[in-house]
Amino acid sequence: MVDLPDVNVWVALSVLEHPHHDRAVEYWMNEANAEIAFHSHTMMGLVRVLSNAPFTGKPAFSVEEAWQTYRNWRRDQSVIFANEPKRCPILLEHYVQAGTIKPRTWSDAYLAAFAGAGKMRLVSFDKDFRNFPGLDWLHLTP
Repeated sequence: MVDLPDVNVWVALSVLEHPHHDRAVEYWMNEANAEIAFHSHTMMGLVRVLSNAPFTGKPAFSVEEAWQTYRNWRRDQSVIFANEPKRCPILLEHYVQAGTIKPRTWSDAYLAAFAGAGKMRLVSFDKDFRNFPGLDWLHLTP
């Protein structure tokens, strides 16, 4: 099985000063599956957050530093890049029709649909993923 970490996991892994860094590293070292996937949404989310948000007194990364952080992750043998599964829009439509999506959970719904359609395990600090029935989800609690 492939893990699909949420942006919040990639950020916590990438920033030593992040309050959830230790928990993210524990996941990476002890709980992660053999393959861990980025996709376009999480890749862009990581570089966007790193280049916009200050972390515990440390200024935001430069655009170049944020991109290099992503590139460094991609050099890891266990990290792959996953393309959107064909069933992803169908599952997202199902979430819409079922009333699962709220205005603030569109990104979560897309990640859940991507993971579900790709038969991946979603990994996140976000507890809102409990609202997506049948999702294989590892909730990282700090």
